[in-house]
Amino acid sequence: MAPIPEQALRARQMYIDRVPVRTILKDCKLSLDQLYEWLDGGPELDGSTMLPPIPRRHIIVRKSSRAHTRVAMVERMMRAIEVQLHGIEQRLASAGYDPGDSARDARAMAVLARTMRELTARDDSNRGPANETGQTNDDIAPLDVDELRRSLSRKLEALVAEQQGTLPRVDDT
Repeated sequence: MAPIPEQALRARQMYIDRVPVRTILKDCKLSLDQLYEWLDGGPELDGSTMLPPIPRRHIIVRKSSRAHTRVAMVERMMRAIEVQLHGIEQRLASAGYDPGDSARDARAMAVLARTMRELTARDDSNRGPANETGQTNDDIAPLDVDELRRSLSRKLEALVAEQQGTLPRVDDT
């Protein structure tokens, strides 16, 4: 029979003594898989384990608040939008501007914008004040996706032209 490593015996005892798993892994220099293998009795030799298994602890999971998860989700969406915008800016800044890229960018931005609009609309605290018609100040997305693409393409092309100095500034319409 192979000798049982001292670190495995120490890790098992620390687990029994309710030491946090993170501390056990650090002190005994074991991976999580190795720790649980030794808690289950160690490697199998001839169909049996080297040690008796130790029952697993019950994991107590803190319940996160709904507001906290919503904030985290909105933050992730904002980071995704920033990454997408950065990519668009890089492509526009490069000399090889291709109008075909703007259609793909417009679709991606439309999806991200619609997702953000839906997320903020669900959260009463993020809603803007209602106007006279009772609607919030959020832009209403057009029902025709192709028209949205064309509109965004025109706006992107106008921005590029403005930066190149070929056209005067075009206001959003």
